[in-house]
Amino acid sequence: MKRTGMPLSIRTKRLKLRKPRLSDAPVIFKSYACDPRVTKYVTFKPHKSLKETKAFVRRSISEYKLSRYTYAVESRQTGELMGNFAVRIDRFKAEIGYVLAAKYWGKGYATEAAGAVIAQLFKNRGIFRVSAVCDTANRASARVLTKAGMRFEGKLKRWIIHPNRSKHPCDCFCYSITR
Repeated sequence: MKRTGMPLSIRTKRLKLRKPRLSDAPVIFKSYACDPRVTKYVTFKPHKSLKETKAFVRRSISEYKLSRYTYAVESRQTGELMGNFAVRIDRFKAEIGYVLAAKYWGKGYATEAAGAVIAQLFKNRGIFRVSAVCDTANRASARVLTKAGMRFEGKLKRWIIHPNRSKHPCDCFCYSITR
């Protein structure tokens, strides 16, 4: 099977997904990492300090090219950092996830990024499945995944802990696309 690496950047009509930089940390902290609306359905608590966000960025950079890719999502027009997009590759399959600052919600950016990442993943002959999960209460994320071409597979009971919603595992919807 062909190696399943990812490029350093991915471009769409409106977005550039690129490797994160430590200099991104202040914007990440201020625009979404400390926002309880944004972090409601993620696996981390809202960041309480810039130090916490810097640690996240350092971890993202160190994991890059270890089959764990976190892209900073920025506007091609303004250069503004909008969120991040994660790709986790496990042999022949990949899982994706994303977070955007609230001011960018409802404008198609997450769908655009997801479509581009899926297309890039399928350029690798070794990838046959791309999947994502979202909390059953996160209807906006479910729409993003469907619009990106993924199909609903089912409900995963007690699948993941979203600590800002509950300290117990939550049910998630699973979506995928295969080739």
